[in-house]
Amino acid sequence: MEGNDKVESELLKLIQHLNDAMDIMENLEEENKPALVDSVGNIIKSFQCLHELEPIVSGSVPMELLEQIDQGNNPDDYSKKLIEESQQSAKRIEEKRKWMQNFKDNLDMAVDSSFPNKKI
Repeated sequence: MEGNDKVESELLKLIQHLNDAMDIMENLEEENKPALVDSVGNIIKSFQCLHELEPIVSGSVPMELLEQIDQGNNPDDYSKKLIEESQQSAKRIEEKRKWMQNFKDNLDMAVDSSFPNKKI
């Protein structure tokens, strides 16, 4: 199993342990305390395992994306925003390229008409 797959698997286990702990906390009574202690122990083990897997993980997550998630925003909205910004940037670059080509063509014509016997 690759590093990222191991991390994904461990994250799923961690989420399950967190859900188990929340379920126990909802009906916390004296007889449930050992189960809560076990659940917290499982959470700690999952975090330790994730920490050990850190060196073999590839990829990165932009800090801005994490901030958007922390603010309760949908990560898909962040992706859409990046795509829109990228498309706008590509459009501006294409417009600049066309403008520069037009400028070059006009400059070439002006040079040719001003210096008809000179070829560059």
